[in-house]
This record gives sequence, C-alpha cells and structure tokens, in this order.
Amino acid sequence: VVQGVVYRVEIKVGEDTYYIQYYKDLSSNISNIIEVDEDGNPIDSDCIPGGWCDVVADDLMEDIEEEVESIEDEIISELKDAGYAVDNDDDIEVVRAQTQVVQGRNTRVTIRAGNLEDIEIEYFVKLGGEIDTTTIKVNTEPPTVYMA
Repeated sequence: VVQGVVYRVEIKVGEDTYYIQYYKDLSSNISNIIEVDEDGNPIDSDCIPGGWCDVVADDLMEDIEEEVESIEDEIISELKDAGYAVDNDDDIEVVRAQTQVVQGRNTRVTIRAGNLEDIEIEYFVKLGGEIDTTTIKVNTEPPTVYMA
C-alpha cells in the first residue's frame, strides 16, 4: 500500500511532447518529479518514485545485511513454513536487495541460506527503523524482478 498516488502526465510544449511522473501524498504534497519516456521509464534515473529500486549504496546494503542478520531466526522459520529444507544453524547471506519507500521501507532481498540459492524474502521497516517481523514473507515463486 502506497500512501499516495504516482501520476504520469503527458505535456505538450509547442510541438514537443514531454512526459513527467510525480508522487502526490495524502496531504497533497508533490515530490519526486522526474522526466520519463513515453512508456514511463525514467530518463536519467535508476528508480521510479514509489517503485522497487535496486540497492546500490554500500551503507544501505550494510544496513540491510544487519537487518537480515537480526531476523535470521524468523527468516529460517518462514523458510521452513514455505517448505524449504533449511537448518536452524544455516548461514543466511544477502545476495541482492531492493527497497520501496512508503511510510517506512519495504525491503525485498534475495538470499542464500545454507545450500539453497536465490530465495526471495520481503519485510517492512517502520519509519523509526524497527523491523516489523510480522511482515516477513518468503516468495515461493521465482523472483519477479530481476536485477542487473
């Protein structure tokens, strides 16, 4: 659930056509104005506001690795509930991560757990930085977003 709306707008200036996208929150504040192409792909940007964005910053990746480490027991439990053959002492390694900024941060992480690879999990971090462990889920389908 996003706490607002992302708008994509076509603008005519003389004979030229431009496309922009922006976010309007529930208080009618407008932010994240970017230029996009006709298909809605950002121009000169790697991330669409409100969308899932690849984690490329080392400090954010380190934070996510620490978060995953702090909820390893819950992740192992969710993996077992989803039918994965994991042991309680299996190491969990973050392979890739994406985030989605909402009223907090949704986090999608591809992990390696023991001998298992390419397992995708998601969890939510509240605005104060606390992980909501009730939101941890294992995606049993192959990852829907492939990262470079």
